[in-house]
Amino acid sequence: MKAVRLYGSSFIILCYIAVFIDITNGVCRVCEFHKKFPNATKSCKNMRETCPVNMVKGTCSNCQGTCADPNKLDGCHSSCEFTQTCVCPEGYLLKNSSCVAPDDCPMPSIGETCPVNMVKGTCSNCQGTCADPNKLDGCHSSCEFTQTCVCPEGYLLKNSSCVAPDDCPMPSIGETCPVNMVQGTCSNCQGTCADPNKLDGCHSSCEFTQTCVCPEGYLLKNSSCVASDDCPMPSIGETCPVNMVKGTCSNCQGTCADPNKLDGCHSSCDFTQTCVCPEGYLLKNSSCVAPDDCPMPSIGETCPVNMVQGLCSNCQGTCADPNKLDGCHSSCEFTQTCVCPEGYLLKNSSCVVPDDCGRCIVLNENVYIQCSSNGSCLAKDGIRRCNCNPGYTGDGVTCQVAVYSDCSNAYTSGVTEDGVYEIMPTGWTGQQFNAYCEMNIDGGGWTVIQRRVDGSVLFNRNWDEYKEGFGTPEGETWLGNDKISFLTSSRNYEFRVDVISQTRGSLHTKYDLFRIGNEDEKYKLTLGTIGESTVANHDYMDRLRGVQFTTMDQDNDAEPTYNCATRWGGGGGWWLAGCSDVFFNGLYNFNDWNGICVDAKGSIGKDCGLTYVEMKIRPVL
Repeated sequence: MKAVRLYGSSFIILCYIAVFIDITNGVCRVCEFHKKFPNATKSCKNMRETCPVNMVKGTCSNCQGTCADPNKLDGCHSSCEFTQTCVCPEGYLLKNSSCVAPDDCPMPSIGETCPVNMVKGTCSNCQGTCADPNKLDGCHSSCEFTQTCVCPEGYLLKNSSCVAPDDCPMPSIGETCPVNMVQGTCSNCQGTCADPNKLDGCHSSCEFTQTCVCPEGYLLKNSSCVASDDCPMPSIGETCPVNMVKGTCSNCQGTCADPNKLDGCHSSCDFTQTCVCPEGYLLKNSSCVAPDDCPMPSIGETCPVNMVQGLCSNCQGTCADPNKLDGCHSSCEFTQTCVCPEGYLLKNSSCVVPDDCGRCIVLNENVYIQCSSNGSCLAKDGIRRCNCNPGYTGDGVTCQVAVYSDCSNAYTSGVTEDGVYEIMPTGWTGQQFNAYCEMNIDGGGWTVIQRRVDGSVLFNRNWDEYKEGFGTPEGETWLGNDKISFLTSSRNYEFRVDVISQTRGSLHTKYDLFRIGNEDEKYKLTLGTIGESTVANHDYMDRLRGVQFTTMDQDNDAEPTYNCATRWGGGGGWWLAGCSDVFFNGLYNFNDWNGICVDAKGSIGKDCGLTYVEMKIRPVL
């Protein structure tokens, strides 16, 4: 060793014969200067040069792996151990004067392609086979870069073909397994009663070793496969405390502090047998209790007036979601909180009965059912259920507008409330129409064909308007001559008229038959025999029998010189015979024959200015 001080430097550089450390160019100059190291000039020169693009500085070119000798079996000599030169990076081989990945070397023994079920790889004696699937016997480092055709990953070599591990023969057990076992891999990866979680005995060396194993969910007990519950419980004996049952893994046990087992359930205890609480119970100290018997630390001991202690507020039925379809999550299964009592629903922050939810909800076989908006949930026949409103049909959950042939049909169908209903007479070719049904007068089932009540609708209309009808069914109305004709021609209808006189009050009259002809017959009126009547003591409509209908634009009355509808009726349409003795379609609140009048004769005489008239018909049963 020679110590030399460099000019202008304050440190010592040591030069060794065997090792050159190229810290600065000065090292080489010093070593060359002392002539102690004859190779210094050449080595230092080589180290200062750069390498080709795909090479790096290294030592000893005849230790370089090549495509022809990838494992350097022939050309690596110790005499070049420290000779510096440019070499291929680690993992690359020298092909001619370039560095290439091993896959880019030619495969001299097999050509460029592999058989159908093989892929290019390295080192055939590193290939897993059916006889040695884990490559325990035949994988040597000397073949690290030897290219050949190998089986794809996950396949084994069986003779000259690649097969899935399950297609390898099972030399030690034959083709079949005992009754309670199935073919599998690696017996020392088999869970046993003594080691159910395979903590002690599962080794990677048996990864592909085929054998007979227990089916999933079973454990090996001696030479048989048993369910985990049939394994002995060595740590607790054969019996459990009074309120416990045999189970698996105490740190998977729900407790009052952690009812949903969020903190303490670990996979390592999957099959560990112990004594646990029965399903639906939680561990409180050393006892199993119902969830209601756990303390409620977050809400205190009491609940608001209309609430009780219960489980999981987002499992609480609400007015918006009475059946808890949207908001019940398993993570809150045992979370205690204040909830509504059974049969109540949460509305905002209060518990209410379903009827107070603002919509009709009934409980049917533990399921809440929302009634149709066209239905109700009132008790019927002593049972609270959804029922369709009058004029609708369905099961109460779904209600559609009911259609009847007339109001009598609605009445016999169970409709008992006055109101407007859809009418579609049998055989009627027009559209269904609305009519007002009187269900509480004289036995019900009356179809209203005319009403005068307040003068809000003008009755001085033309022929076509009387033909089609006008007004509103629930107010002042004329049903329409075509509809009245069709109804009364299809079967026999009786007739009732109710009036209110300014001087005599409420009065009525009934006839046992009412019918009008079609338009070709000018809606000619047929009347039967008068029955009970408080309007007059005689048949005051007698002169209307057989009379055609007249309007202000079509004169069909018996008066030859003028139109009674315009002269005395204020323009209203009616059955006019010489201007008649009764006229219910005149001007409202007129006290002469231009108004709504009836000639009662006798001491009463003419009674005009009737404030209310309602004409209605009903089939004769």
